[in-house]
Order: sequence, then C-alpha cells, then structure tokens
Amino acid sequence: MGSNNGKNDERPVHTVTVASFYMLKIEVSQAEYRRVMKANPSFFKGDSLPVEEVTKTDAIAYCNARSRMDGLKQCYSGYYCNFLADGYRLPTEAEYEYACRAGTNGDFSGDIDSTAW
Repeated sequence: MGSNNGKNDERPVHTVTVASFYMLKIEVSQAEYRRVMKANPSFFKGDSLPVEEVTKTDAIAYCNARSRMDGLKQCYSGYYCNFLADGYRLPTEAEYEYACRAGTNGDFSGDIDSTAW
C-alpha cells in the first residue's frame, strides 16, 4: 500500500493485509440511488450515470437504507462502522486501493481515461 512516488503521507510503500470483501462492480447509478433514497443530488443528470455530489454522510445513509431494504443488518451508527454486520458499507482505504490496483503491485501506469470510463 502507498507509493514511493506519491505525497509524503503515502510513503513509504508498505505491506497491508486485506481480508476478503465484496465490492460492487460499478458505481451506484442515479436511478439506484433515487430508488433507495428518493432523491438525486447529482449535477450531471442521467439514470445510468453514477450518482455524484454525495457527501460521506449521504453515502453512509445510502448504505444503511439499502441494507434495511435488502433485509441486512446495517453497518453504521453515525460514522462508526460495525465490520461484523452483513450490510452495505464503504470500502476502507486499504480495500479501495487494493481494488484499484487490480492485482498489480506497482503504481497505476495505465491509461486512466480508458480504465476509468
């Protein structure tokens, strides 16, 4: 985790163990967010576009609401996350970095436009 080429708070590269986790394959669409939250805060509108203009508080509220809709135990109480709950939650920094590296060990060096879109 980290990067020797990044900012000071990203150095040095260090080993982190990440337990198994699930992550959605695509971002939450505006249609999905509206289905759960009955609102769409996005500036760039489109049902199939990812929801944006969402705060961390909004994201946590979405995770808890979707967990309840799907009959799962919600993970959040305020900003505290119960990692033993089976509901939806945001990835940790290490999980997100692990997913973004997609099985590689080095810094991202691909074409960000083709990868991100």
